[in-house]
Amino acid sequence: MTCRELIDSITTRLTGLYDAREARNIARLFVCARTGITLSALLTDPEAELRTEGPENPGGAENPGVQEERESPKDLEEPEGREERQEQEGPEAWKGRPEVQGLSWGEGLFGRLGPDVERLAAGEPLQYVLGESEFYGRRFVVRPGVLIPRPETEELVDRIVHTEGGRPCRILDVGTGSGCIAVSLALELPGAEVYAADISDVALETAAENCRRLGARVTLRRADALNDLAARFPERFDVIVSNPPYVPAGDRAVMHPNVRDYEPSLALFVPDDDPLRFYRAIARAGRRMLRPGGRLWFEIYERAAAGMTALLEAEGYTQTEIYRDLFDKERMTCSRLEK
Repeated sequence: MTCRELIDSITTRLTGLYDAREARNIARLFVCARTGITLSALLTDPEAELRTEGPENPGGAENPGVQEERESPKDLEEPEGREERQEQEGPEAWKGRPEVQGLSWGEGLFGRLGPDVERLAAGEPLQYVLGESEFYGRRFVVRPGVLIPRPETEELVDRIVHTEGGRPCRILDVGTGSGCIAVSLALELPGAEVYAADISDVALETAAENCRRLGARVTLRRADALNDLAARFPERFDVIVSNPPYVPAGDRAVMHPNVRDYEPSLALFVPDDDPLRFYRAIARAGRRMLRPGGRLWFEIYERAAAGMTALLEAEGYTQTEIYRDLFDKERMTCSRLEK
């Protein structure tokens, strides 16, 4: 079987849930991840033959993205620091499907692809199937129950790196999820002391795993952004950053199923009648937690800029700036707390 034939088969399974172009892009990324072929090689030689037997180790070469060890909740205060997960199913899940009839999948690598492609065809995000997502030049472990990092959040990190770089500072990431913001800032700003908070055990365990495998020192604590944030973090900070839930619940119906049905609602949605509730609570806690002149950074809903400006002013913040993302949407805010 050639690379093109494999990608065509997977694209056929995904078309309908995704448009043809997006389905093919997902198929390419999946094949690259599962076979070890680079995207450039895939594009320059699509007729290359793929071997039909897989390695004895189902995941191939060891992948540093996922480790066996898991951090227990009681060990989350100061974490220290892939084998690809494969289903133990054969090719039976694909037998009889018209798009793969006549193709020999064998019992090795190809036999293991079927179950994962069926997960993709059911709408599960590619990042969950692969168990990882790229963010700011690094690969982060992600799993169900943890929000998948977005490109616009990379822009938020990049702005903080370029604004806060060059000086020692203490940073708090509220609602850390996979830890992508906190870990990236800890690694990009070696003079920073980074803390992170989340209410979800799955998120804290995933963030701790990413700290270990990427070598980032981040202090993780369980905290509720709506209630006990200041109590859980008595330290004073130079920077507080958050990408909290901000999608109005009324938008759920129009979201793509791979987001709506798979990513954690806890990290996505807010009530229609109080969409800024997390921003208000964090900004209010920030008045106690930020040092004089400290900055408060938010990723925001694309239609919330005016409301956010008014909220931040009401909470005593000044010099609020609104930044647009690469898609020209108002997506980030930065404010100062003058005391």
